[in-house]
Amino acid sequence: MVTNKCNFKCEHCFWGKPEKEESIKAGLLEYVICKCFENNISHICFSGGEPVLYLDNIVEVMRTYRNKFSKISICTNGYWGDNDIVINKFKIAGINNIELSYDTYHSKFIDFEIIKNIIMQAKKNDVTVKCVVAVANNKEMVHVQSKLTKHIDSKYITYQYIGRYGNGKSIVIDNNISGNTVCAQFMRQICVDFNGLLYYCCGPYIAYGTDTNFCVGKFNQEKIDELKKNKELFYYMNRFNCSNGTYMCEECLKRLDNYILSKEICRC
Repeated sequence: MVTNKCNFKCEHCFWGKPEKEESIKAGLLEYVICKCFENNISHICFSGGEPVLYLDNIVEVMRTYRNKFSKISICTNGYWGDNDIVINKFKIAGINNIELSYDTYHSKFIDFEIIKNIIMQAKKNDVTVKCVVAVANNKEMVHVQSKLTKHIDSKYITYQYIGRYGNGKSIVIDNNISGNTVCAQFMRQICVDFNGLLYYCCGPYIAYGTDTNFCVGKFNQEKIDELKKNKELFYYMNRFNCSNGTYMCEECLKRLDNYILSKEICRC
C-alpha cells in the first residue's frame, strides 16, 4: 500500500478522510520489494489510496525487479485511462495485471468511456484487467454488470460488498448481498503500508493503523520468519474467517483478536 492519497472522494471508501496524507519513501519501497523477492513471494500488488499517483517512483524501483515476480498487479481507480502513456509505464515496471475499481460510487468521478479505454489498451498490451465492484445491493450489482460485461468477461469481475468503515458507515447494506459476497483477498495476502507496517489484512483494518491486532509490526525479515513459522495461524485464517461470507466484518476482527490473544478458535 504505497499511499493513502486519492484523487477521488468516494462515499463508500474505507479510508474515509485520512488525518494525514502519506506515501511510501522510495528506499522503503525498494526494501520491501527486495525482501519479497528474497522470500520467494511470487505475486505483489501496489495499492492505495491511488497508487498511480506514485507511479514514477514505482517504475524507478521496479526497473530492477520487474522480472523477479510472476505476477505484478496494481489496484487503481483508472483516472488515468485516457492517457495511454500510463500503460507503457506499467510495462516498464513489469505490471501485468490491473485491478480496476469501478462501481456506482467510482462512476461519479470517472466517465465509463475511460474505463472502456483501459480495457482496450490493456488487451493490446497483453495486460490482464480485473474489475473489482463494490456493491451495497443487488440493483447496484446488476447496473454495473450490464455495463462491464459488454467489454470484459464476467469471470474477470469480482463483487465485494461495502464494509462499515470510514465513509461506508453511512451506507445501508442489503444483507442478502453481504451474505453471498466473499472478500477474495481477506487472509490470503499480507500487506505492507506506506510506513512499513505489516498487516494480516489488505483491506479496511489498514486505516486503523496500530490500533488493531491485524497489525503485526514493522516489516522485516524477523517478522516474515515469524509468519512463516506460525502455520497454525495461517491455517486458521484461511479456514475459518470467511466461512460466513462476510467481508471485513466486526465478527472477523473479533475472531482473529480472540485467536491471537487466547490461541482458541472462535467459531461464532
